[in-house]
Amino acid sequence: MAIVNNTMRLTGLFSGMDTDMIVKGMMVNHQLKLDKLTQNKTLAEWKKDQITDFNSQLRQFCDTYASMLGKGNMVAKSNYVTYTTEMAQNTSAFTVRGGSGAKTGAYSLRVDQAATAASTTSARVAGVQGGLTEAEQNQAIGAVLIDRADGYLNLTANDPIRLTLNGTEFTFKYGDSLKHIMDTVNKSGAGVTMNYSQITDSLTIASSQTGEASSLTIEDADNFLAHFGFGEIVQGQNAKVSVNGGEVMEYASNQFQLDGLEFDLRGATGGVTHEFSVTKSHQGAVDNIKAFVEDFNKLVKTLFDAHSEKKSYAHKPLPEMMKEGMSEKEIEDWNALSRQGIMYRDNKLGTLLNEMRGLLSQTLGGEGKLASIGIGVTGYKAGEAWQLEIDAEKLTKALESNADGVFNILGSTDKDSGGFAARLSKAMDAYVTSTKSADIQNLTRSISDYSKRIKEQEDKMYEASERYYKQYAQMEKAMSEMQSQTNQLMGLFGMGNNNNNG
Repeated sequence: MAIVNNTMRLTGLFSGMDTDMIVKGMMVNHQLKLDKLTQNKTLAEWKKDQITDFNSQLRQFCDTYASMLGKGNMVAKSNYVTYTTEMAQNTSAFTVRGGSGAKTGAYSLRVDQAATAASTTSARVAGVQGGLTEAEQNQAIGAVLIDRADGYLNLTANDPIRLTLNGTEFTFKYGDSLKHIMDTVNKSGAGVTMNYSQITDSLTIASSQTGEASSLTIEDADNFLAHFGFGEIVQGQNAKVSVNGGEVMEYASNQFQLDGLEFDLRGATGGVTHEFSVTKSHQGAVDNIKAFVEDFNKLVKTLFDAHSEKKSYAHKPLPEMMKEGMSEKEIEDWNALSRQGIMYRDNKLGTLLNEMRGLLSQTLGGEGKLASIGIGVTGYKAGEAWQLEIDAEKLTKALESNADGVFNILGSTDKDSGGFAARLSKAMDAYVTSTKSADIQNLTRSISDYSKRIKEQEDKMYEASERYYKQYAQMEKAMSEMQSQTNQLMGLFGMGNNNNNG
């Protein structure tokens, strides 16, 4: 950073010397020290940014492929085989999905009855017609509540309406909206839901659970609900189904699993038989593994290139003075060369690359090597990033013959013999943790120290510059006084203007 002194100076009036240029020359050594500090600070900032960026890329890779929540999840066994179900007839009565361990083949499902919850439903509430917006609906029903409070209970604004649902007490007041009442009940944790249907113009209070064991108790201290025509509580029932003509099985919920198949009977009506088939496919797993390998290769190349890229010693970060007269493109190109080699032969990055490369030839998940499932290695040439390549046919056959084995090699999370993704995640996590606790903190301290030293050097330069200008100002003053004395002497000895007419 160049130090600019904005003081107006009149220099060299008597000496004829270019004082600014002389002082600037005397400041060269000071400027070189400042430039060196600024360059070192810039390099530290660049390296910190690079390590931070690598940590972000590594964390994203692990979150994507080594986490159960990742979109490319490699550590869930269920992701290594896909089951597709096809209905013989179009139906929205139920859905079925093949889960882990599902058996392929043709199936029939007879639904005798769907599971229901204990519930009670009111008569028509207000004669409200369909097609209303939610706001219009709430306004109409709200008015009915007020009318009924007035007409049946003679309530005033200060009177409460008390209800106890499944042992939980609720207190409402005159004028509360239907939406407020329903929201309060539904969010209470009482195990009860309360809903209004515009289609039937009725209110329903039901247990949150389905099945014969579901319960619903209502205590209406003010006899308020009775004026809405609620009927008796209908007890819940279990779902009853028969698969492939077998005996009837009962479930308390409409969502249940059977032989690896996941059923959802919502919308099903009793006594109807549905036919469907289940087929198995590994294409989804192949596609996911391809994406995993592709992202792995990109990451390896990024890390390898940074680790092997040599420094360009001829290009250091540009001091501000050097940027003067350069175009933005020239500055950008120079900085790109200055950044080269910022991670050259970095020990921790080298350790991570060695660990990643070592996994390619190890027995993984207690099952086998990557090559055994069609994942080979290329690029062992010096100076080139090694990469993985997939033999799709061999990988598909491996999945078809032993999907669990492929999972063990790639996705097992066993702490002693984890698969490829888990071991990669462990190595990457170690690098991120180490660089955060050491490298990034050290670089942050260095950057702060350089900032302090730069400020000190700038202060020194300012003080030196002022001192030099004062010295030259004194010299100019002395020369001015000397010139004045000379002129006086010349006048005394008649060496000035001669006005003698003799």
